[in-house]
Amino acid sequence: MNDSADRADDVIAMDLQLAMAAHEQAAQDVDQIRIGDEVICVDCDDVVPAERVKAAPHCVRCITCQEIHEKGARLWK
Repeated sequence: MNDSADRADDVIAMDLQLAMAAHEQAAQDVDQIRIGDEVICVDCDDVVPAERVKAAPHCVRCITCQEIHEKGARLWK
Protein backbone atom coordinates (compact mmCIF):
# COMPACT_ATOMS: atom_id res chain seq x y z
CA MET A 1 0.00 0.00 0.00
CA ASN A 2 1.42 3.38 -1.07
CA ASP A 3 1.04 6.11 1.45
CA SER A 4 1.91 9.77 1.09
CA ALA A 5 5.36 9.26 2.62
CA ASP A 6 6.21 6.64 -0.02
CA ARG A 7 5.03 8.96 -2.80
CA ALA A 8 7.05 11.82 -1.32
CA ASP A 9 10.14 9.59 -1.23
CA ASP A 10 9.59 8.70 -4.89
CA VAL A 11 9.28 12.37 -5.87
CA ILE A 12 12.43 13.27 -3.94
CA ALA A 13 14.35 10.41 -5.54
CA MET A 14 13.25 11.49 -9.01
CA ASP A 15 14.16 15.12 -8.32
CA LEU A 16 17.58 14.02 -7.12
CA GLN A 17 18.15 11.92 -10.23
CA LEU A 18 17.15 14.83 -12.48
CA ALA A 19 19.43 17.22 -10.60
CA MET A 20 22.35 14.81 -10.82
CA ALA A 21 21.79 14.31 -14.55
CA ALA A 22 21.63 18.07 -15.10
CA HIS A 23 24.83 18.53 -13.11
CA GLU A 24 26.63 15.85 -15.13
CA GLN A 25 25.45 17.41 -18.38
CA ALA A 26 26.58 20.87 -17.30
CA ALA A 27 29.99 19.50 -16.36
CA GLN A 28 30.29 17.98 -19.83
CA ASP A 29 29.15 21.16 -21.60
CA VAL A 30 32.18 23.15 -20.44
CA ASP A 31 35.58 21.54 -20.73
CA GLN A 32 38.10 22.01 -17.99
CA ILE A 33 41.02 24.23 -18.97
CA ARG A 34 44.30 22.79 -17.75
CA ILE A 35 47.85 24.08 -17.84
CA GLY A 36 50.02 21.28 -16.62
CA ASP A 37 48.42 20.04 -13.40
CA GLU A 38 46.56 23.30 -12.74
CA VAL A 39 42.92 24.00 -13.60
CA ILE A 40 42.15 27.48 -14.92
CA CYS A 41 38.80 29.12 -14.15
CA VAL A 42 36.76 29.51 -17.36
CA ASP A 43 35.40 32.86 -16.16
CA CYS A 44 38.27 34.79 -14.54
CA ASP A 45 41.31 32.86 -15.87
CA ASP A 46 42.77 32.47 -12.36
CA VAL A 47 44.18 29.17 -11.19
CA VAL A 48 41.55 27.13 -9.33
CA PRO A 49 42.96 26.21 -5.90
CA ALA A 50 44.14 22.62 -5.64
CA GLU A 51 41.85 22.04 -2.64
CA ARG A 52 38.81 22.90 -4.79
CA VAL A 53 39.95 20.63 -7.61
CA LYS A 54 40.48 17.83 -5.10
CA ALA A 55 36.98 18.36 -3.66
CA ALA A 56 35.31 18.84 -7.06
CA PRO A 57 37.52 17.17 -9.69
CA HIS A 58 35.36 18.25 -12.64
CA CYS A 59 35.08 21.89 -11.60
CA VAL A 60 35.59 24.53 -14.27
CA ARG A 61 35.35 27.64 -12.05
CA CYS A 62 36.97 28.97 -8.91
CA ILE A 63 34.72 29.25 -5.84
CA THR A 64 33.97 32.94 -6.39
CA CYS A 65 32.99 32.53 -10.03
CA GLN A 66 31.00 29.38 -9.25
CA GLU A 67 28.98 31.26 -6.62
CA ILE A 68 28.29 34.06 -9.10
CA HIS A 69 27.34 31.50 -11.74
CA GLU A 70 24.92 29.72 -9.39
CA LYS A 71 23.32 32.98 -8.22
CA GLY A 72 22.78 33.95 -11.84
CA ALA A 73 21.24 30.58 -12.64
CA ARG A 74 18.81 30.97 -9.73
CA LEU A 75 17.79 34.42 -10.96
CA TRP A 76 16.76 32.99 -14.33
CA LYS A 77 14.60 30.19 -12.92
